[in-house]
Amino acid sequence: MIHQIVLCVFTFASFVWAGNTITIQGWVFDAETRKPVHMANVFLANTTRGEATDSSGHFSIRNIPEGRYELIIHHIGYELSRKDVSIHDENSTVFQIFLPPRVLTTEPLRVQAEVPKDWQKHLGLFIREFIGETPNAKMTFIENPEVLEFYEEGGVFRASSDSLINVVNSALGYRMRIALDHFEMDGKKIACSFYPFFTEMESKDPKALEAWRRQRLKTYRGSFRHFLSAIAANQLKEEAFETFPAVISRNTLYIKKPVVPIYDNADYIKPCNVANLYYFDFSDYLVVYHHDVQKDAGEDDVFFLPYCDHLKRSVICLKFGTALIDSMGKVLTRDAFKISGYWGTHRVADLLAMDYNPVP
Repeated sequence: MIHQIVLCVFTFASFVWAGNTITIQGWVFDAETRKPVHMANVFLANTTRGEATDSSGHFSIRNIPEGRYELIIHHIGYELSRKDVSIHDENSTVFQIFLPPRVLTTEPLRVQAEVPKDWQKHLGLFIREFIGETPNAKMTFIENPEVLEFYEEGGVFRASSDSLINVVNSALGYRMRIALDHFEMDGKKIACSFYPFFTEMESKDPKALEAWRRQRLKTYRGSFRHFLSAIAANQLKEEAFETFPAVISRNTLYIKKPVVPIYDNADYIKPCNVANLYYFDFSDYLVVYHHDVQKDAGEDDVFFLPYCDHLKRSVICLKFGTALIDSMGKVLTRDAFKISGYWGTHRVADLLAMDYNPVP
């Protein structure tokens, strides 16, 4: 059976929850003039926590659980700044950040489409590949597409934006402000690095709130994050996942013999000396199926349907041999996986804030 591997590589920031909540604060300055930068957007990537700097360049972000984060600082006219931070007490939470002004080159490195018709065509392509084509994507749109610039050269399509991209997801009840670091599409391969800041939408309608709750849970079930959380907790079978080691030979993906699903995380998880962190390690490829029903831990029967393509089927491989994950299903190794199949179709419209708690 032939399976074409289409690689969709997305990079996300991650963190590890702990018990206490902390306030972080700091100041943002121009790296050349040393003057405060007013209205810089400062946020913890993939969370609902962040704010803008005041006239003195000061920011303060409250109620942050202990853990590891990516602190993102964005302002038009400056280079995007990303800082890995480990927050464990009040003494580790004061920052001074110096933003380098963005250097504008007068030499055209790429050919930019100037005809509006071409720009509209490129916008459609970007929306399809960045926002996605899933059911959630049908209710998701970009509020400010005019901030986007598109380039196409040598068969490679690129997108960039000096401003934050404002995205409204009416399916999941989120507004997102996204700092786009990199977007490149070469044939069917996509490499994309971006940092979203989430704001939960509000409504006085209980039906709307319930619809968002249900859709968030539905989106979480069977997702890559759900899978990583299940494998960290050694509950693959209970969470309705099946895994099959696989190899590629002559551009064809083969499940290794014996074709029997693996549920025990001992085959994949290695110990880490930090609580709630794990090394995820496997060779070649891993085929993962998720079923829409759950099994109780005491049930002996297995799903074992490795060739049913109507199920949620994904293929992953490690780019660097191992990946560090946490108990909540977050990846702490940047750009660690190549993903195709069901998970490969997920885009911005299917993102959940990392501080989302999947409560049924």
